[in-house]
Amino acid sequence: CEGVETPSSTEIVRYMREAASAGHPQAASYYATGDMFDNSDMLDNLPELALYRDNAESIALAAVAQGDLRAAWELARAYASDPDDRRRPLLAQAVDPQPATALSLLYALRSSIGNASAAGDAQTLMPQVQERIAVLEQRLPSADVARARSQPAKIGSGAGAGLPGAGALQRLSGAMSSRGRGGDWSRDICD
Repeated sequence: CEGVETPSSTEIVRYMREAASAGHPQAASYYATGDMFDNSDMLDNLPELALYRDNAESIALAAVAQGDLRAAWELARAYASDPDDRRRPLLAQAVDPQPATALSLLYALRSSIGNASAAGDAQTLMPQVQERIAVLEQRLPSADVARARSQPAKIGSGAGAGLPGAGALQRLSGAMSSRGRGGDWSRDICD
């Protein structure tokens, strides 16, 4: 890579959006988080932020449909976020609040993680998922809770029917433990 210039932040965001739109699962998951937008050059990325606002939800939903647990977690967080919370994730600013849908996604995540209970990451992730579920179960009307429980969202083709791969659990674990921008991004997620 000697002699190759590092792309600008705007180019990085554009490349990530293009890869996500083309269906690359890890790029879609990462793009949906909004983590590639850096606070230090946010104003340089205003056109890309507008595109993010318009496309992030559909890209996240596509990643969930492909079985991406990280995208399911991020979408559940976004749908459950309080619109008045100044610390809400960027994806929450691009979607309408849907706490019942968030609960449905969390039930599906719990099922997927539960099926991988032998994996080390699964044991550390379950308490966080359970905590979010408990909060939403208390906040939502009982009819919404019952509907979400009886019809959990679909994550991929099996919605928890198969064992998630170690990479999927690792990306989910990185998303759940990251603080602020940057998440668990590394070049190898796109290899």
